[in-house]
Amino acid sequence: MFWLGCFVGYCVGMSLCLLLMIQFIKAKEVD
Repeated sequence: MFWLGCFVGYCVGMSLCLLLMIQFIKAKEVD
């Protein structure tokens, strides 16, 4: 269960990082 929680947390963190990077890139393209 511990490893499963770590894996889920890692996936969620990576997804959030990707979303933030995409938003940042889109914001720069708009300018």
